[in-house]
Amino acid sequence: MSELRYFADWPASTLTIRGADRTRIVHNLCTADVNKLSPGNACEAFVTNVKGHVVAHCVVCCGDDVLSLVVLAADVAELAKHFGKYIISEDATVEVASEKPLLLTGSLEGCESADGFACTLTGADAWIVLAGNIERAEQLGYQAATVEQFDALRTAAGWPLAGVDFGESTLPQELNRNELAISFTKGCYLGQETIARLDALGHVNKQIAVVRASPGVELSVGTTLHRDDNLVGSVTTAALVGECWQSLAMIRRGSFAPGTQLDSEAGKVEVIAAVRPSKS
Repeated sequence: MSELRYFADWPASTLTIRGADRTRIVHNLCTADVNKLSPGNACEAFVTNVKGHVVAHCVVCCGDDVLSLVVLAADVAELAKHFGKYIISEDATVEVASEKPLLLTGSLEGCESADGFACTLTGADAWIVLAGNIERAEQLGYQAATVEQFDALRTAAGWPLAGVDFGESTLPQELNRNELAISFTKGCYLGQETIARLDALGHVNKQIAVVRASPGVELSVGTTLHRDDNLVGSVTTAALVGECWQSLAMIRRGSFAPGTQLDSEAGKVEVIAAVRPSKS
């Protein structure tokens, strides 16, 4: 059985959207097909602006009468304003939730009683509990995780953070979570034209990748990556995953495919595939 851990201090906040038009509003402002969500289910999504740039990376959790967006950022005030701009006459209200969500990893058995939502953020079983109850998590056998364990978890899963691994002009496909967070068949939404055009082009010029160092080589934030003496990227997050250091790095086209060998001032590294949830 996987180790049972809870993450109480992970950088996440919740935005709630209520009203009869809540689904239409969220569906029209993000990359996921929110119309297909049923109560109790969740999906990853990117909220995008009119240029198709990522405004936020989130998990959309569908309740009976509310959509809760667990946003992977400490502050969601600006995101609330973004949604507010596009609510004109629709029946929808946006609020920042006061309670912080809890992330659980490991076996999901018994978590249903905690009113949680299964999510695809990590390569292993993961569960988001909106009203995070640490006492309840500990009763279920979960143990508090460290900051280092959180960094290791998201690095192996290729899970980038805004302001750390990517900036305001990033396109969704550059974050390499297409199959988890982007629907290319849902129809129109804000920024969809840019994203569809890039999909038709068939490639991005840069992309977040997971890089694993050779044994004994330690990576750190800012470490530059080279191929054939050409600079192709730099480390934005570094963590010890198992016995080897791994990192997230935005790498140029032609050098981010798994198996690509790169050089760094610290030593040899290799691009590897991010760990993804197993398909049921």
